[in-house]
Amino acid sequence: MLKDCPAGTIFLAAVSGGADSMAMLAALSAVTNKDSLYCLHVEHGLRPPEESRGDAEFVRGFCAGRDINCRIESIPPGKIERFARRKGSGVEAAARHFRRRALFRQAAQLGKNVKILIAHTTDDMLETSLMRVLRGAGPSGLAVMPEKRGRILRPLLSVTRAEVLAYLKEKNISCQFHPEEFPEFSVWPREWVERVCLDMKYSGYIEKEKRAVAKLAKMESVKIPPDMDYASIMGLSAEAKEKLIAVRPITVGQAARIPGIRQGDIALLMILIRK
Repeated sequence: MLKDCPAGTIFLAAVSGGADSMAMLAALSAVTNKDSLYCLHVEHGLRPPEESRGDAEFVRGFCAGRDINCRIESIPPGKIERFARRKGSGVEAAARHFRRRALFRQAAQLGKNVKILIAHTTDDMLETSLMRVLRGAGPSGLAVMPEKRGRILRPLLSVTRAEVLAYLKEKNISCQFHPEEFPEFSVWPREWVERVCLDMKYSGYIEKEKRAVAKLAKMESVKIPPDMDYASIMGLSAEAKEKLIAVRPITVGQAARIPGIRQGDIALLMILIRK
């Protein structure tokens, strides 16, 4: 993914200090030069000050030890909660809003050729997908976290959390403990309970679907030529031809979400595109 970025690209890593983002930052520091890598840690002001500042100082110290450009952005305590109440949203969604705004503001300051790196893993993608499906999003809920979207890259999307932890252990890299990354150790706030329940209810289903979700996410980055002549493709069903001609999907992932399009139709498209 990173090798596809043009020379001179600046990578801005969103780093909380937790396992996933620390693994991403460590790997990035090993494959990029110091002038192209920046780290942004957002202190949300949601937890006790000693905990929140502890995460910030941990990230700052790690970056200093590896000569990584680091910026800490602190949000005043109470600001996110007030925003959530005003907008009628949850605190977690409000925190994402502030974090995203900080990342894009920092990216704009760094220049035009900047990619924002988010440490979402296969586990995050699956949990998000299942939540959306259970809440009525339908099958399209499985395609919610592409590897690439505009300035945003998710380089760990095909990596499991177990692999992240193994990498940290192998490289002897420490991280801050964030309970939301390990719901089995939570003290049972509502959001974490939902995750535990999902793990328990879908334990047999999850491993199978992790592979399917990862495959679907990769399809999101495979573009279909705009002049693709579906009518002349041998092997496509009549229904698939009709729907693909009507919708004209931009990516294979979009094509896969069209009702009536079979796995065989998608496999055939992938073969033709990669010829």
